[in-house]
Amino acid sequence: MKNDYEIKKDIPKPHSKGTPTYKSLHYATGNDLQTIEALRHKLVELFFQEGSFSSPSVLQLSQELDEYIVAIQKNHENNKVTVNVE
Repeated sequence: MKNDYEIKKDIPKPHSKGTPTYKSLHYATGNDLQTIEALRHKLVELFFQEGSFSSPSVLQLSQELDEYIVAIQKNHENNKVTVNVE
């Protein structure tokens, strides 16, 4: 089934005033950001294909994306260097 929509036009702007992912993950590598963006794009496509946020496949991919982002955040937290100045 061919999609007859332009994703960027069809996705409503979020109502949240939170920080966009690309800004909140400023410490992520280029590869991490590419992976996040690819998963996000797949998630949007899958949503349009399935037509529901509660579709099991949409929920599964959403959870995978969440887990990937959390892993990057945890890795960043574990690699922080603290400097004590006295």
